[in-house]
Amino acid sequence: MKIFDKLLVIINEDVSFEASKTKIQAFIDSLTLAEVIEMIENIGIIPECIEASSSAEKKYSKASDMMVARAFQELNFKAKAITERGNAADVVVESVERSYSFVSDAKSFRLSRTAKNQKDYKVDSLSKWRGSNDYAVLIAPYFQYPTVSSQIFEQSLLENVLLFSWEHLALLLRKSIKETEHVSLEQIWNFPMKFKKRIPVSDLQNNFLHEFNTYFMSEIKLDLIETKTLMKEQVDSIKRRAASEAMYLKGIEFEIRLYDKEKAIMELINSRKILQRQNAIHQFMGGLDDAINKYFETPSSDQ
Repeated sequence: MKIFDKLLVIINEDVSFEASKTKIQAFIDSLTLAEVIEMIENIGIIPECIEASSSAEKKYSKASDMMVARAFQELNFKAKAITERGNAADVVVESVERSYSFVSDAKSFRLSRTAKNQKDYKVDSLSKWRGSNDYAVLIAPYFQYPTVSSQIFEQSLLENVLLFSWEHLALLLRKSIKETEHVSLEQIWNFPMKFKKRIPVSDLQNNFLHEFNTYFMSEIKLDLIETKTLMKEQVDSIKRRAASEAMYLKGIEFEIRLYDKEKAIMELINSRKILQRQNAIHQFMGGLDDAINKYFETPSSDQ
């Protein structure tokens, strides 16, 4: 069984979020470098078998945070996934060799996702969550960033939030890059600030990933041919995942086509949460009389 599939088994176990989180962390801590790379190259794609807004999806999201932290640890950083929920960055990273730190936010998407809403990336929020840290780094699937102009590019430059990717992270790991006394990665995280000074305001929304890739390669001493070869390997891996996810959906389609009328009706009712929504309305109605008594009580005679 592939290491990514082992993670999915843990995520799909019928245990509490807290218990699952502990088990996922222990699993990720046990990974070898080769296994970390395999995970980083896969976890940016949410499997179609994980239902949207489900408990499993929340566990998957937390596993993504933990994998980002583990990847940065392999790059010789102190990194920790934030366990508390709420308005905060997913991961806090601190340089071991230098006096700077940054926050990071992990984003994973389904391949079936079509809309690229700038709100999904939360660039503005990540900037606010930076707090006293020096930089902010968004980790998202490279090939799911907008391909032309977008507000997220402008937000990145104005807020100095780096639009990084799982693919870039995998490249660093594959090349065994580490920040050391003699090697600094700080200016990679600071790219938006440096690039903003070179372009007119009218170009702020333009896609700058090509320029970043050139800058990134120069910082870690990668030549173009080598980078394209490594990226092609990742593209091939994504294609294999895409074929697998499409096959899974095809299987679901085949299964649904075999439903009889009654089963099809119940599936539709359940998928739209009709019964749950009805119960919620009935509960609300049941509390209305209590609300009247609570907020419009008749004053007692001694008042």
